[in-house]
Amino acid sequence: MYRIIAILMVFQIGISLSCNAQETVSLSWCLEKTGQNHRRSGNPEILESISQNKLRNIRAGNLPQAEVNGKASYQSDAIALDMDIPIPGIVFPESPKDQYKISLDITQSIYDGGYSKNKQNVELVSKDLDNSQLEMDIRSTKMQVKDLYFNILLIQKNQEIIDVSLAQLYENRSVVEAGIKNGVLLSTDLDLLDVEIIKLEQQKAELENSRTTGIQMLSHMSGEFIGPATVLETTSFPIPENDSVQRMEQLLFTLQWQQLDKSKTLIKSRSLPKVYAFGQFGYGNPALNMLKDEFDTYYVVGAGVKWTIWDWNTNKREREVLGLQQNIVESRKLQFESDIATALMSQKSVIENHRENLKAYESILTLRSRITSTAKAQLEQGVIKTLDYITVFNQETIARIQYENEKTLLQQSIARYLEINGEL
Repeated sequence: MYRIIAILMVFQIGISLSCNAQETVSLSWCLEKTGQNHRRSGNPEILESISQNKLRNIRAGNLPQAEVNGKASYQSDAIALDMDIPIPGIVFPESPKDQYKISLDITQSIYDGGYSKNKQNVELVSKDLDNSQLEMDIRSTKMQVKDLYFNILLIQKNQEIIDVSLAQLYENRSVVEAGIKNGVLLSTDLDLLDVEIIKLEQQKAELENSRTTGIQMLSHMSGEFIGPATVLETTSFPIPENDSVQRMEQLLFTLQWQQLDKSKTLIKSRSLPKVYAFGQFGYGNPALNMLKDEFDTYYVVGAGVKWTIWDWNTNKREREVLGLQQNIVESRKLQFESDIATALMSQKSVIENHRENLKAYESILTLRSRITSTAKAQLEQGVIKTLDYITVFNQETIARIQYENEKTLLQQSIARYLEINGEL
């Protein structure tokens, strides 16, 4: 009976793996989908739209500016010619005390000292800075997905080992049954095997619950539906040999420094001479002739210049502050690169430890497999007790789990190295 169950179980495992082979996902797929479906994945278009609107507003400063101004007033005194000339019929004009004016005022920048151009340069760097920060935020989520992926992969490997171990125990159970019939073994031997089977079934159920939860989390974070039967592909990263660092943070520091540098140029341009043309077209009482008490049209056109020749050194101090901030950014960049170099050296050591451990676990597993094969033959011959065989069998199972886990941990440590140097 149990021989049939064991055969069916192995067959079921084979069918399950065959079906799941059609439902597999890779780490690269998960990372790609996480980036595509990230809640902020549409933000680059928003940032571009914001930047374009800001640039249009800056360029609009070079276009003619028009304002309509109106004023009505009454004044207690007005311009008058107080001349006492004793000539009949001669009355000197007097400016009205109630005055009304409406005008269209137009100004056109001719030369602004490069202020508009420099302001556009600052905005372009700010846009690149916002995009880089956005990419870093999305990458942070990707790295969380990467860690979750390897955690699920460890669970999956342990499940596979337990499935194989259960199949072996069911097969050995039929051997014990035969030994009981032949009077070589006792019924308690069968009970001992059943206890181990129950333990492994319990572990299998716990692992499946953990794996299901992990898959649900992976599905949520990647933004793609991943079914509970989906198998995660094992990664195959080669041992890294490239020590070059390509982190987004380096670009971020560079852009921050450039933003401050262009801001210094912008501030400097504020103190340069500004040349502009102007025109005023109006209607009022009085018009330009202040002594003419009637409504009339008028206009004034001309050019002007503005030049701040003294600002109590505020411009200079603002540029000094930006220079000091550049020094801070540069020191932060150097410290970051130093920390990355240290982290890479440390991670290389972790990778090497996993490589050495993997060799050791492989040797241990080979020896444990031989010992188990010998113990199985001895059990069939009635030379050893079932408890002795179970002990040997469990030791091989532990060795196999350690070996498979170490392979996954080695890949995870390599992935961590690639994360640190910016390749992943």
